[in-house]
Order: sequence, then C-alpha cells, then structure tokens
Amino acid sequence: MRLGRVDVKDGVPVRAYPFSRDPAEGSPRVIALDPRVRFGRPTDADRGVPTDSLFERYQAGDSLAELVEDYGLTTAEVEEAIRYEAIPPAPLFPFYGW
Repeated sequence: MRLGRVDVKDGVPVRAYPFSRDPAEGSPRVIALDPRVRFGRPTDADRGVPTDSLFERYQAGDSLAELVEDYGLTTAEVEEAIRYEAIPPAPLFPFYGW
C-alpha cells in the first residue's frame, strides 16, 4: 500500500503522496512531494499550490470558498491540504528529556 503512493520513473522515485488522514487507508493522492516543485515541499498534486499557504490563509480567516476561487482548486483539494498541514509533526526523539 505504501509503495503505491510513490511514482517511479526509470527505477527512480520521482513523486510521493504522503498520508493526510488517520487511518491512512482513506488518504487520497491530493498532496504531492516532488523535488521539481517547491524543492519537495508539500503542494497540491495537480496545480502545485503550496499547502502551507492554504493553511495559513485559512487560519487567518479566509473561507474555503475564497481559497477555492483564488487558487482554482476544488473544495476537496483545499480541505485535504488544510487537513494535511494540521497534522502535528512527529517528535524527533521518542523520549522526552533528550
């Protein structure tokens, strides 16, 4: 299942689709990590819109409808980007106090 979320060309991984939901089985392939787009930072898979930009604007008070109109995305794509960015980062060390 996890290898199916990586696009491979000539035996080399070129694009990955991270999980944006828990459980991971329901995660669509809407967010992409592609080293050729924004140096591998998370973007919308089709349009290349940065997920962090969508999330910051949403947190600042912009509505989903405004983001959809401004970026030419679907509501589902904007919601998925916001959901992805809202996932708390994993700790660097599994033990506290290091």
